[in-house]
Amino acid sequence: MDVLQYISTKIREEVQALDNDIAAGKAKDFAEYKAVCGVRLGLIKANGIIAETADMIKKDEMQDAEGGTSVET
Repeated sequence: MDVLQYISTKIREEVQALDNDIAAGKAKDFAEYKAVCGVRLGLIKANGIIAETADMIKKDEMQDAEGGTSVET
């Protein structure tokens, strides 16, 4: 498992823990519920960025192995 996979796994575990807390009604009030939902959304977005980064790295490594050049965006 590489570093990005490890981070992604940890983020998914944290999102699952938040989902469990939400389902169990652990928020004291609506403000806390909204805050937890915001954290959850942020983690999901971050995990998407990590997935995109992993794909870019994989593509770059494949191009390098084929002797091609990679383009940075």
